[in-house]
Amino acid sequence: ALPSRTPFCLELRPDRCVTALLLELRLETGGEAADSFSPSVQTVLHLPAPGDESRALQLPGSEFHVLEGYLSAGSLPEDGGLEVVVSFTASKREASASSSVTTVSGTFKLPR
Repeated sequence: ALPSRTPFCLELRPDRCVTALLLELRLETGGEAADSFSPSVQTVLHLPAPGDESRALQLPGSEFHVLEGYLSAGSLPEDGGLEVVVSFTASKREASASSSVTTVSGTFKLPR
């Protein structure tokens, strides 16, 4: 089954910078539910910068400590691919910062 507003939460390491999310899809075979032994496909979702989709997102772990959001996916009728929607907020480590939360969203079309 495809995820619909499936929540996720990722803690960021202070010595790293988030620019993308790695998505692993487990494939159902022969009508059986996917499990840890099912074939999988991985793809990297390069996230856009808030307010300027022409720039890549950069969230330094030294400034942000957690990403919390949702992932949804649906079939694309034209080619059987997937449309993946990711939306999350990134919370800053310092609560006194001028903008303590950054909101990011992106829609990705994954070909079959």
